[in-house]
Amino acid sequence: MPMPPLERALQPAVAAGPRPDHPPRDALGVRRRKQTRAVAATMGGQRDTALDAARATEQRTSDPELMRAPGFEAMQYFSLTPLFADVRFGRWQQIADTPSPAPDLPYMVAIWHYAQGMAAVRQDRPEDARMHHAKVAQATDDPAIEQMLSWERYSLIHGVRIGERVLAAEIAAAGGDDQA
Repeated sequence: MPMPPLERALQPAVAAGPRPDHPPRDALGVRRRKQTRAVAATMGGQRDTALDAARATEQRTSDPELMRAPGFEAMQYFSLTPLFADVRFGRWQQIADTPSPAPDLPYMVAIWHYAQGMAAVRQDRPEDARMHHAKVAQATDDPAIEQMLSWERYSLIHGVRIGERVLAAEIAAAGGDDQA
């Protein structure tokens, strides 16, 4: 069975062994542990811990070349951890002030529109919310996102589709439609 691209890319670092100034761990494990801490703290309502871990995850996963490399598209997901935490904790102005990602990162752009739409709903900007929803809805059929995989098996399109449904429901609820 061929070695997966991620493992193949990490092979030189693993073969070199642990660095004397770092505890032994693999490069991906460092990223994953920070993100897991951010998610756990977010779900537990520990805002400060979640935001600190989210920023640490972003710092370790926002390499512009790596997130564009085949097999490493999931880095786009990890680098968005602070944005997910901002949505969870209702940091609407922080989200509204977040610049759009580069257009050649379609997953990041779609999730950015989801977060912008959520902020627009909460800030009573329904036209903006609908515009952002339209962008997320358009991304739900993006073949480029469909082909992006996390751990070589889970398409990132699922997160976009969930975000689209959540945003549609929030827009409907804000407009008084509780049956949507």
